[in-house]
Amino acid sequence: MGIDLKFFFVRAGMMAWLFINLSLFAKSYLSGSVNLSVILYQFFCVWYIVDYFVHEEFMTSIWDVIAERLGFMLVFGDLLFIPFTFTIQVCVPFFHFCIYKFDPWLVAFEKQSGVIPLYAILNCFIFILGYLVFRGANKQKHVFKKNPNALVWGKPPKLVRGKLLASGYWGIARHCNYLGDILPALSFSLPCGTRC
Repeated sequence: MGIDLKFFFVRAGMMAWLFINLSLFAKSYLSGSVNLSVILYQFFCVWYIVDYFVHEEFMTSIWDVIAERLGFMLVFGDLLFIPFTFTIQVCVPFFHFCIYKFDPWLVAFEKQSGVIPLYAILNCFIFILGYLVFRGANKQKHVFKKNPNALVWGKPPKLVRGKLLASGYWGIARHCNYLGDILPALSFSLPCGTRC
């Protein structure tokens, strides 16, 4: 058939996530509730989603693509879980503002406190750190799978049982890529604040 259904469904889910976010951003803009937190959240998500498409080749060496068969879990996760749970961070404050006319975003407190730009800078740092770890660890694994003799951080790779990479990020921890994925997710959530 010529279509990789696993990638077809994940692409659809990632695009749906992007479209839902951008739709809510447009509505926030029209209602006058755009602030630094909204902009940071949207920027981080757009960066993450576009980066997925730019580096999609690295996804060919992850467990979901290699070992998991196409079925309900994969299709459900891609078409429903990704677009509708990954947008919760923007949906909750948005609908809270529309219903109660109360802005729970963290940076909405900007007028009351001079500390908010510090939070924004810290959140940017968390996102960038997580992104670099996530992208670096996944790239190392992908390059290793394609060429087991490729240098890792300028040195020959260390192997466990001839198959498992134990250098670079993978020598620091077994799954640094998970930490790298958790930190951007945290940075998506932090701007939402805690007053909902």
